[in-house]
Amino acid sequence: ETVVYLARHVHDLYRTKLNKVLFYLDFAAYRDGGEGFTGLRYAKAPFGPVPDQFELLVAGLVDDEALALREQGGGDPICFSASDLSLLDAVCSFANGFASTSALSEFSHGERGWRETEVGGIISYEYAAHLLWAS
Repeated sequence: ETVVYLARHVHDLYRTKLNKVLFYLDFAAYRDGGEGFTGLRYAKAPFGPVPDQFELLVAGLVDDEALALREQGGGDPICFSASDLSLLDAVCSFANGFASTSALSEFSHGERGWRETEVGGIISYEYAAHLLWAS
């Protein structure tokens, strides 16, 4: 439901942008409440943080037909608490504030967790305390 909600509210949400939006959603949730939103782990890739084993995540979405739900009205807000919706809407506004996916990706390169993690390494949620985006 989370990815479907994001697909309905973030402009031009393709693979690279989805990676960044999920990263900011999870790290902001951890910073603000002590746990990630989706439960995903993130790795350092050359173009910014990405969900660990992203290919499996996408395969699961396709297998579960979650991506098709967008066209059928999936991502129903009643699936989320008021605080979840507030964070989802904040991250959507944040992502939509960038002129391009490249600009959002470049912004993510400034994150301490991305800078201090080796390529392929898992970015610790402890870096959420240093997130550049203040939701």
